[in-house]
Amino acid sequence: MAIFDFAEVFAVLLRYAVSLKKDELYSKILYSYYEFNGKLDIAAEYTANKVRNRKKVLEREGRQFYAEAENYTVLYDDLNERVLPYVSDKFGMCDEIRQLIISDGMNEADRDNLLKYYPNDENEITDFLTKVIIFSLNRPTKAGTESPLMSERINIPVVQSCKYFSGREKELQAFSEMLEAEDKIFIYGVGGIGKSEFVKKFIKNNKSDFTNILFITYSDSLKNTIAGINFKGDKSDETLENLYNQHMNYLRVMQNDTLIIIDSFDIVPEDDENFDDIMELNCKIIFTTRSHIGEDYSVFEMPNIERQYLFEIAQKLNITDIDKDTLDKIFEALHNHTLACELILRLLKKSAFTADELLNKILNEHVGLDVSDKIRKDISATYYEHIHQLFRLFTLTDEQKNVMRLLSLAPVEGIDDKYFMQLSGVKNMNAINELDEIGLVYYGEHIIRVHPLVGEVAAADFAPDMDNCREFTDNLILECRHHLPDEENTIRQIFVLEMCDRIVEFSAKSDTEYYFYFLINAYPYAEIFEDEHRMRLYLNEMEKYCYEVKDRFSRAVYFMSRASFAMLFENDCAAALKYTISAQRSIPEVVGGGFYSRREIDICFNVNNNLGRFYLENGNLKNSKKYLKKALDILKSCYRDGPPEDSMALFINLRKLEEAEVNNQLLLELNRK
Repeated sequence: MAIFDFAEVFAVLLRYAVSLKKDELYSKILYSYYEFNGKLDIAAEYTANKVRNRKKVLEREGRQFYAEAENYTVLYDDLNERVLPYVSDKFGMCDEIRQLIISDGMNEADRDNLLKYYPNDENEITDFLTKVIIFSLNRPTKAGTESPLMSERINIPVVQSCKYFSGREKELQAFSEMLEAEDKIFIYGVGGIGKSEFVKKFIKNNKSDFTNILFITYSDSLKNTIAGINFKGDKSDETLENLYNQHMNYLRVMQNDTLIIIDSFDIVPEDDENFDDIMELNCKIIFTTRSHIGEDYSVFEMPNIERQYLFEIAQKLNITDIDKDTLDKIFEALHNHTLACELILRLLKKSAFTADELLNKILNEHVGLDVSDKIRKDISATYYEHIHQLFRLFTLTDEQKNVMRLLSLAPVEGIDDKYFMQLSGVKNMNAINELDEIGLVYYGEHIIRVHPLVGEVAAADFAPDMDNCREFTDNLILECRHHLPDEENTIRQIFVLEMCDRIVEFSAKSDTEYYFYFLINAYPYAEIFEDEHRMRLYLNEMEKYCYEVKDRFSRAVYFMSRASFAMLFENDCAAALKYTISAQRSIPEVVGGGFYSRREIDICFNVNNNLGRFYLENGNLKNSKKYLKKALDILKSCYRDGPPEDSMALFINLRKLEEAEVNNQLLLELNRK
């Protein structure tokens, strides 16, 4: 069943205005609005296909323009003069529109109000069409039946709003009205002001208005984010590009009865190469962001919460024995920042400090922002200082500090509790439960989550590095090295890479050799999914430290990683050969006996095998034969416990070499003749 909207009316007009160029129809219908605003060149971008497929819709200002009674005659005149002269069968067109109205399922009053203007003679056609278009442009968006049920294809995450959420009624109403008029909206506000919880509250209040609601957290790039949606039946060894394309093809089916929330989109749109793909989806999309988006997009700016609702939160937290004037001064000192105020309220419940003592510390004790390189630039220094200050006032135990340090490396969307224990070596959930009680951690439904602002401050205060996070990083390396083709790892793959990213971003490089070892393990994991962005990130990090690294085998792996990138994304065999020669110079000429570990033997085998392959592809058969023979010698003499995983590649290269030598010999004989 089609939904009666402007796209449907436009499609009917398109079929009947046969003597008008189809890409001119949109600008002819709405000519006066675009001429009045000096935007006729913008109207030209609204091609027939984009309007019909709802990839281009009239902005809110335009809909408001035609909703005003005095502009009725403006549209009437444009239709009468610019459109209807090109329509071949005017009554046939009106009859199709009438059928659309009847089959839509709209409420009876709206249907009857439109049909009463159905024309009895040609003089009434323009009036009918004008009323139909104004209605279709301004019809409130409600859940329809166009989108398929996402739950049939996607494991939809459960979204729960905070039980301490208070106020925001005016903002929720204003946002609801804005979303009726706009399909893509950015909710902007500083970190910790409550954007994510605001959206969750909106979902709770309005979930019946949508067929589907999907809440996802931005993960480094929109390609990673969309590829990381947990679709049923995704293959664990599928490339990132394929996952992204498959998921996008499915999302393109969704219409505006589907709502997608992309949380923590903390970059400017121009910095993400796939942003335009997302904006062309037909469904409604909400982004929450700490970044200044600019004037080209619809932005809902989140103000600080009104003071009266902070007192409501205090009541919900059972803080009733503190003088209201003192609480008021505390809230004022914290600039009504939602997260900071919630944390201070929890601190009042748990600490030995009185309310007056805490107020004095907030007003008089300041912290130096000497770790700004670890804090994202879009966080207000004032709010960061408040959170930093409260961290110190909580006087966390060493165990709690360690957990916060490790959680600063966890994905923004949270981490499964058992998986966190597996990676971190934390033996029980006591510290997690304590941190949840004081509000530094959210723990529920077996998911541990830290507010992004809290996580970044924790990284600054508790300084994760290669020593104090060694067990966590060791286990992450094991995850990178043991990727198994099962459903569990399909879900984990994006999490693993996001944690690798956070180690690169937040961890101090206190042990260069170990950090380099971590990177050469993270790189091939990203390569499994052909994640070009992350592969390039890890290579650039390796390059910074390569010549400080003493382990020649690790350096060889770096050069081989460079070679694989050159082949995979640049198709540059000459560059791949150059990097592999550098790798070969890093390893011993002869391997054998008990002097070398299995890892070192594997590296030597792969370097010689790859060098033989690249020489072959560059046409140097003599050197190809030389290095493939070295790889074969290593295979025969060093692998007493069974061949390596890449041994088949050697035999393929040897067969290609043999074929090349035969062809070369035949060519020589032909030349002699």
